[in-house]
Amino acid sequence: MKLQLGCGRHPLPGYLNTDIRPLPGVDQIIDMEKPLPFPDNTFEEIYGRACIEHVYNIQQLMAELWRISKPDGIIRVMVPHPSNIFTFRDWTHVRFFTLHTFDFYIEGTPYDYYYPGIRFEIVKRELEFTTGRFAWLNFISWVINRHPILQDIWERFCWLLPMDNIWFTLRVKKEISNGWQMK
Repeated sequence: MKLQLGCGRHPLPGYLNTDIRPLPGVDQIIDMEKPLPFPDNTFEEIYGRACIEHVYNIQQLMAELWRISKPDGIIRVMVPHPSNIFTFRDWTHVRFFTLHTFDFYIEGTPYDYYYPGIRFEIVKRELEFTTGRFAWLNFISWVINRHPILQDIWERFCWLLPMDNIWFTLRVKKEISNGWQMK
């Protein structure tokens, strides 16, 4: 089963499309600030485009996404990068993300002790220069996304060449202390 968070006016075929508003194509209304109304280990894929930056309690949301995902499930989210002026233009954006925001959930990072028990693997981090009529400029993204070091260097100087978005692909890790994976 697949879940789309915050689909707005863009529901996806083959997904359970959710939003906080009863828009055409929305299958179920949910509030991402509250516990999600789905059983544990339900979804093999969760997709969210430009929605989680509107959530105040990101820790609760990440715990809920982990809970409702199947072991090794995939979570793919797109968020605006803080170097994008539109990130701050939209007053409903309450959370900002950088390339390393999700490191708090990754085993072996300097921050992995903050949220024990909720673990992800970062499968991919991709910067997106632009969308729409200027998408041909995404060769810049292609160059920067060639290596994590290039991404980190760019993020240090991102105000010189702002990116629009970051795409994260996370794999849900559900293991208990003896090494057996939860099913």
